[in-house]
Amino acid sequence: MVNRLIVALLAATVVLQLVLLLRQRPSAAPPQPSAVEDLGDDGIVVSLGQRPRLGDFRSRIVMIEISDFECPFCLRYFKDTFAHLKKEYVDTGLVSYVYMHLPLVQLHPNAMDAAKAAQCAGEQDRFWQAHDGLFEAAAQHNLNSATIGAVVRHSVSDVPTFDDCLLRIEARVARDVADAATLGVRSTPVFLLGVVGDNGTAAIRTRINGAHPLGVFKEAIDALQASALASRVLNGKRPRGLPSMLSANAAGAALARFVD
Repeated sequence: MVNRLIVALLAATVVLQLVLLLRQRPSAAPPQPSAVEDLGDDGIVVSLGQRPRLGDFRSRIVMIEISDFECPFCLRYFKDTFAHLKKEYVDTGLVSYVYMHLPLVQLHPNAMDAAKAAQCAGEQDRFWQAHDGLFEAAAQHNLNSATIGAVVRHSVSDVPTFDDCLLRIEARVARDVADAATLGVRSTPVFLLGVVGDNGTAAIRTRINGAHPLGVFKEAIDALQASALASRVLNGKRPRGLPSMLSANAAGAALARFVD
């Protein structure tokens, strides 16, 4: 009887030690989103509306940047990738480029002021000049209420109108923030790649999370271009620049000439 009691106590001690050991182990980190997510045809549609936009509006492919002027990773993308992507895809008319505000005010106290200033510059068709100036100020660790005003006022032609705009534009920025939340975007930067429809919307096909070198964006854009072009050819639609006499069987060969 005594031996059985001793064995039972030893067994209970071992179990207790195992429980304590398991509790001390760090919990598994939550899964991180992939750098590039293929969303397929999930029915995600974004209105392009009056958002700031670069490039040829007739482009079938659009890239939407969801960003924060005070975000260090957004700054990294601006410094390392944006100009190269713009030169290769936007300036050549292959992709149009749209900006959506997501100022993370809990982390970045100047982000909302920067977003409002840039949006007001956009009302004078100077959004992209303000965009570049704000990120350049951030690169100098000089983004604050004083420099935001100075940078953006320098880019606009009508300062009184700009100052008046600042008093009423926050609701416009807030709509972007709400749209980003609807899309499940809670960090910056995030990039959405989609196919432009005929009604001012884009069907989103790819999501890119975070700042990356040009090659990551190039691979995603080229894949979407090939898919969109093949779809239009197979449905009897002729993209601009594509020969009119092209059968479905010849679509694959044509892709090599129209997509890098």
